[in-house]
Amino acid sequence: MRRLFLAVSMIGAASAAHATDVWEVYPFAEGGGTIAALEAGEAGSPEPHWMFAMTCRPRADWDMAVAGVDAAALGAAIAGGEEVQFLVVAEGDENNTPAYGYYPRIAFDQMFAEWGYSAPFGMQQVDDLAAAKSLEVRGTGVGFALPASGTAAAFAEFRALCAALPDDG
Repeated sequence: MRRLFLAVSMIGAASAAHATDVWEVYPFAEGGGTIAALEAGEAGSPEPHWMFAMTCRPRADWDMAVAGVDAAALGAAIAGGEEVQFLVVAEGDENNTPAYGYYPRIAFDQMFAEWGYSAPFGMQQVDDLAAAKSLEVRGTGVGFALPASGTAAAFAEFRALCAALPDDG
């Protein structure tokens, strides 16, 4: 029964993206930026609430984050000693996961009173996400579609911001 619950919580059908969900790119003055999937009304907010975001900045790890994780599903997985993870699935094909968070960092966002995940990413994930016609986030306690419109353009803008950063290696 525990395995069935975990399977449902991890691979549950993603909720459809709202017609008003958009990609928004936020450049940083010091270089780099953030790409975020959010409701259109949040785009102009000084503290936008996003459901998925990726951030690249100089002299820092590049971070991909997912918000709105169901606390009960997360708690059940942890209590059961199960693996906690999230995937970004392209074209509805679970074998096509251009980005993922195996063993992600788990954090509580006090501002929005919700749990979330984060994991590192690289330029290859940016390119793979940009090429997808449809994307959805699935994982432990989370499942939702990402905006279908404007994906390639938003990721091209975000890629340019990340590519312009100095190589810290």
